Amino acid sequence: MTRSSSLDKHKPKVLHAKFNNAISGYLKFIYINDKKTLVIGQFCSGFEGSSNCSKIIPSPNGYKIRIVRRPQCPSFIPRFDLSHRLRYKITPSGGTSEMKCDFKFGLDDIKGLFAQVSQNRKVIDFAPIK
Repeated sequence: MTRSSSLDKHKPKVLHAKFNNAISGYLKFIYINDKKTLVIGQFCSGFEGSSNCSKIIPSPNGYKIRIVRRPQCPSFIPRFDLSHRLRYKITPSGGTSEMKCDFKFGLDDIKGLFAQVSQNRKVIDFAPIK
């Protein structure tokens, strides 16, 4: 066994972000390889709720699902914007159907960051990725 293959055994194969505040749901990040991750997620409630700033309107086009360094900040890293692939799975009934898509980043790139759901540049909820 080579040194690099023994180190690979210690890398995480799955990371989670569990939302339990303004919205209820999860995102799961599954290792494919060092540069590719499968994202699976579903939200049960909260998209029709309100943020601490204003009432949220349940329009699927206004929601953004992103990975960010600072959870309360609307700025984000463009390659960690999951919205272009996941936002169309959001239903106006307050939840979502299951989401599933591959993205071009590794688990090491996102470990310790935050998953964030926002609408119209207002953060609705966030969860640590661990």
